[in-house]
Amino acid sequence: MVILVSNEAMDCLLECNYPGNVRELKNILERASILAPEPQIQRTDLPINLSRQNNDGGDTSLNLSMVVAKTEKETILKALVRAANSRTKAADPLGISSKNLWEKMKSYNINV
Repeated sequence: MVILVSNEAMDCLLECNYPGNVRELKNILERASILAPEPQIQRTDLPINLSRQNNDGGDTSLNLSMVVAKTEKETILKALVRAANSRTKAADPLGISSKNLWEKMKSYNINV
């Protein structure tokens, strides 16, 4: 599979640490390539915790992927607080599986 990455996105990817090593980078690229609206991955197609590091200070309030990611992260954090940091209990009101919650927590770098 060939994945095209813009220069901005590549710079962002190169500046990040990957606690999950190559598997984490591979997952980020696979997810971005599936969800990206264009054939080439842009900085805004990357997870919010990566794209935020290289933000040029422009107005991101209308960037749908960033707004959705920010809202999703905040909602996950609220659910975890209400569930006393229990992933199993937090997943139910979110309407997702515990595994899916764990994957989202990993992508947003949420540790409990």
